[in-house]
Amino acid sequence: MEAHKLFGRVDTDNTPEQTSESKSNTASEHRLEHLISPLVHIPAGPFLMGETEIDRVPTYEKPQHTVTLPDFWISQTQVTFAQFNLFVESDGYTNKSYWTETGWKWRGENRIPDRNYKYYLRDRPDSPVRYICWFEAVAYARWLRTRTGVEVRLPTEAEWEKAARGVDGRRWPWGNEKALKPTLFTFLSDERQNKTIFHPELASPYGVHDMAIKIGDWCTTRAGPVRPRWLTGFFHNPEPYPYRLSDEWSAEYLEGDLPRVVRGSDYTLRCASRSAFNPFFRAPDISLRIVSPVPPS
Repeated sequence: MEAHKLFGRVDTDNTPEQTSESKSNTASEHRLEHLISPLVHIPAGPFLMGETEIDRVPTYEKPQHTVTLPDFWISQTQVTFAQFNLFVESDGYTNKSYWTETGWKWRGENRIPDRNYKYYLRDRPDSPVRYICWFEAVAYARWLRTRTGVEVRLPTEAEWEKAARGVDGRRWPWGNEKALKPTLFTFLSDERQNKTIFHPELASPYGVHDMAIKIGDWCTTRAGPVRPRWLTGFFHNPEPYPYRLSDEWSAEYLEGDLPRVVRGSDYTLRCASRSAFNPFFRAPDISLRIVSPVPPS
């Protein structure tokens, strides 16, 4: 199947129904650019995904191979606590149509939202949102689409990696030299003080920020079989390469409790680093960002 046919549409069965509250929030009243950071264009075309055979990295990050993607737009920074809280204070946790069936069941059995989330919201509202699981990230993206009328979703792991490294196969967003730890620590210090200070030298070739700050992003991409709940924090091996293109925002693909890929949280900070966790896992180093297959108006 050709890559350009995989995205750029919304499945009818996957479009949330609007409640009386969400109907009042029309696209004209709630423009996308007022709710998340600006969207950055990632041009269509091939890029190098994964690491080379000579790299001393896990086998599931090899071999390096070429993946071709259509145009897409990705949020320049991660969603913040203040931005995510609009979903919390709206009908995000009460409108079933935003959630997968498995996610809605999970929502009925767990603390909503996490108590750590409330602490960070109070003290660091402008820092990347955390302590949200994959189910919550999907529901947020569906809520945002309904709120704005713009086709948005979570990124696939291929989209995330291309946005982070560009087309030249670089190991880190800034290049091939891992020599920016002092700047990274400065960023983390800024984050603890709730400062939104960008460091251009850490940005990707496209100008996307925060791709290597040890706070990763939930992706749509599935990983291996689910593990018992008492192993919620344990690492899952992602699916072996080569990466297979599919419609990862279809209702069928999103359903279930399979682990999902997280990108950007690994201690090595490499663009090609992969990890995966159960979809109900919440952590202090997993956030989310938004992708759209259509240009912002």
